[in-house]
Amino acid sequence: MYEVSTRVKDELKAYVASQKAKKTNDGLVDLADEEEDDEVIEIPTQQNKRQKTNVKGPLDVMWSKGKGKQVQTSIKDACNKEIRAQTIQSIAAFFYQAGVAFNVANMNCLKEMLAAVGNYGPHLKPPSYHELRVPLLNNEVQHVEEWVETHRTEWMKYGCSVKSDGWTDRKQRTLINFLVNGSKGTVFMESVDASSYMKTGEKVFELLDGFVERIGEQNVVQVITDNGANFKLAGKMLMEKRKNLFWTPCAAHCLDLMLEDIGKIPDVKKTIEQAIFVVGYIYNHSFVLNLMREFTKNNELTRSGVTRFATTFLTLQSLQKQKSALRNMFASEQWTTSKWAEERKGARANDIVFTPTFFLEQCPVYVYEGMERAKTAIAAALGGEDNAEYIR
Repeated sequence: MYEVSTRVKDELKAYVASQKAKKTNDGLVDLADEEEDDEVIEIPTQQNKRQKTNVKGPLDVMWSKGKGKQVQTSIKDACNKEIRAQTIQSIAAFFYQAGVAFNVANMNCLKEMLAAVGNYGPHLKPPSYHELRVPLLNNEVQHVEEWVETHRTEWMKYGCSVKSDGWTDRKQRTLINFLVNGSKGTVFMESVDASSYMKTGEKVFELLDGFVERIGEQNVVQVITDNGANFKLAGKMLMEKRKNLFWTPCAAHCLDLMLEDIGKIPDVKKTIEQAIFVVGYIYNHSFVLNLMREFTKNNELTRSGVTRFATTFLTLQSLQKQKSALRNMFASEQWTTSKWAEERKGARANDIVFTPTFFLEQCPVYVYEGMERAKTAIAAALGGEDNAEYIR
């Protein structure tokens, strides 16, 4: 602190005394009998004059326009976050209790529903059991029919493709899903129990022919089915009856059959069997699975499916990618000192991973060679090598 000189103190006291005298003369207040305080002295400045006229300074403006709003915004954001947390927790609870699949959260209809609820506001009465079962369901059926009708208009203008996708349910029934693809997209039409149709090509022809009649022969450009012998015969009969459409075997099914044939090659078959064993062993033992995830940094292996041979080769690919991680895992102290390493199946999995021929590039070569032959053949059927880029 700085020491104030005697001269300055005297001047300030004189100033205060004159101000008191002025106020007394004006009849505002009489301070003659009040004690003078040498320590608390107000120095008149231009800033004080502005404050007396209620004019805000730069700091006041900054507070009112800046920090004040920031505080208000921060409080509002905190409240919004808390309210949102409570709201989405209620939505999550509905998912869990009703057993709703998590991928429903990615559907546009969920977002549209929540937007509609938000637009309505609080105190929305949810639909009753009866409303969901009867009037609302009927309304939705009508909306879907109107939506399909917009597709029919496009089919009449530009034509369409009829797709059939056969599959077997848990009751061993053979079902066929019928879909129609046009310029606006794909529409699912119906699922048919074709258990009594699949035995002969003639029966399959009756089924396909009836569906083409329903869509309108003049609108159908092609009918796409599996490549089985019964569908081949049905497709041939369909083209003989209806001269303006084509039967086309499903490309995905063709590739799947190709991969099935490749998988029958002895060396490839042996490698596939070993790969399925290794992956199955890892995923059937929690200790080994957790150890694998630790060494692969939570990268999963592809597990082969029973209906598509392509998944088998995806399993081989995933093992090839994690080759180093798997070998490091089976060479680690966690594995070698565990009880699993001493068991017969664990020892076999260990031996397979360290077998030099297991990761041999021979299997991918067979697959890629077969794919190249398929692309060449398809390109030739489409008019030459110039069309090869469309099937890569």
